[in-house]
Amino acid sequence: MTPFKRAVAELEKAVSGRGGAITLANAPDGFDAFVAADIARARAGAGAQGAAALVHVARDAQRSRAFQEALAFAAPQIEALECPAWDCQPYDRASPNAPDA
Repeated sequence: MTPFKRAVAELEKAVSGRGGAITLANAPDGFDAFVAADIARARAGAGAQGAAALVHVARDAQRSRAFQEALAFAAPQIEALECPAWDCQPYDRASPNAPDA
């Protein structure tokens, strides 16, 4: 079984409640969005039941925007939600600012 098929099978286990999870690391910048799109297409092509959440953790806001733009190009039908980083340090006395609407 190829690594890609193994990742899709593990994701299917996670969605069905059987406890699967996958971690994709060290994907080259710009290629990670295409991998996420391919995994989503593989689930849809297999007639997968239920929704799956794919989480991408970026090292900074610029990389997060680049991933979202690449994902919108590779798979415009996938909805991407952004959780921006806080603008303060952990254990700082200042609260994070509310994001601009």
